[in-house]
Amino acid sequence: MAATNSEVWQRAVVLVATAVADQIQRIEIETSLPAKADPGSHIDVMVVADGQREKRSYSIVEASPDGRYLTISVFRAPASRGGSVFMHTLRPGDTIEITQPLQNFPLRVGAETYVLLAGGIGITAIANMASALRTLKADYRLVYAGRSRAAMAYLDELMAMHGDRIVVHVDDGHGHPADSAVVTLESPGRDGAPPAPATHTIDQRDETFIPYVEVMRPGEQVHLKADPSRVLVFNEGAR
Repeated sequence: MAATNSEVWQRAVVLVATAVADQIQRIEIETSLPAKADPGSHIDVMVVADGQREKRSYSIVEASPDGRYLTISVFRAPASRGGSVFMHTLRPGDTIEITQPLQNFPLRVGAETYVLLAGGIGITAIANMASALRTLKADYRLVYAGRSRAAMAYLDELMAMHGDRIVVHVDDGHGHPADSAVVTLESPGRDGAPPAPATHTIDQRDETFIPYVEVMRPGEQVHLKADPSRVLVFNEGAR
């Protein structure tokens, strides 16, 4: 069974809990009811926040082919209501309640060119997509922006995996986040026409994406002016 939008709750055991960047914890779990995790899928996790049981959603960064082993990463937000704090207390051997993989941000195969944009912890939703596109030998570019290299989870691994297909934007290098990074992406021209530039601003202050004209929504797919290039944009804030 692949990722769906139907919640099937199960128990899972934490196998690994380790820091992968400043305030970002990598958590590997073993599920009791495995289900295939397609690129873009997530799980809901039952956490304890302010003494109450609440549900939180976390993107799946990596998964075994059968979905028995899943990896998520959680940013401990300064203004967290308790969910990310709870997740950062998990240790190997702990048992948590999770859903099977859920899908509301599918990777749609078939475009000629893909541009994947990720800011900060938003890389958790994008990393598995980039890996899938690499396996498919698709034409893609991964743009990853962050406040500092130390705060960018999986940066070294992604650079090694994607080579010249990854573009990295970091802050001003003086310990203060840049207000924004302006990224000009070229999509292939139609019928031999010159490439069409599309400028996007990645606002690193709150790690959301602001395209050239309108505010991007989580999971929204945007076509550059010279179709069939496709931009997949996602920003996942810790809660």
